[in-house]
Amino acid sequence: MNSELTDKFVQWIAGKEGEVSLPIWIERETWLDEDLRKDLIAMAAEKNIPVETGSTLCADDFYEGQMRLDGFFCEYNADDKFAFLRKIHDKGVRNIEMESACFASLTYRAGVKAAIVCVTLLNRMKGDQVKIEHDQYIEFEERPFRLVTALIRKQLGY
Repeated sequence: MNSELTDKFVQWIAGKEGEVSLPIWIERETWLDEDLRKDLIAMAAEKNIPVETGSTLCADDFYEGQMRLDGFFCEYNADDKFAFLRKIHDKGVRNIEMESACFASLTYRAGVKAAIVCVTLLNRMKGDQVKIEHDQYIEFEERPFRLVTALIRKQLGY
């Protein structure tokens, strides 16, 4: 899901010489493989790796696009932030990052099955700063790697 809350990737492409001199924007389809998602969830259960499944919001930037209150620029208040977070949660969003729409579009265009696997380090309804111990941070950070490599190993017969 992009910042407009649609399942599209909006790509700006500069005009080519002799053609349009201004950049053009193209909406590209995003698609992720449901069977791969189910396989990842099953592998997480098998390996006792905690997972939450849902949509990922692909924000345009780290601060304003994610409705953070701790950035230098902030054109909204806490009420706006929480209203937005509730809205996207109601739409099934469980994670916010900045690359997933491009990834889902690129893999779809290439005909490659794909899924988004992220780690969520904090509940944005409770704050914008990660406040966990270093060891726990490392363990959380390694979960996506452990999950994906376990599934690859299984699919390769290891």
